[in-house]
Amino acid sequence: MEQLSADVASLSTNMNILWMLLAGFLVFFMHLNSTLFLQWTGIPIQLFRGVMAGVLTFYMVRALRAFDL
Repeated sequence: MEQLSADVASLSTNMNILWMLLAGFLVFFMHLNSTLFLQWTGIPIQLFRGVMAGVLTFYMVRALRAFDL
């Protein structure tokens, strides 16, 4: 159980770091042109950021439950 808690906490931390990097990059990049992101990826930036927020929330809740917080 302790290994699972450590794995969940590590994954949650990694997702948080990824979110910070992507959000910072996307805010800077999308300030220039959100249409360009849609053309490059085929998805709107709002959908991408929403999915990333959902994934981050899911793993944060799992980490909190693993530590009974």
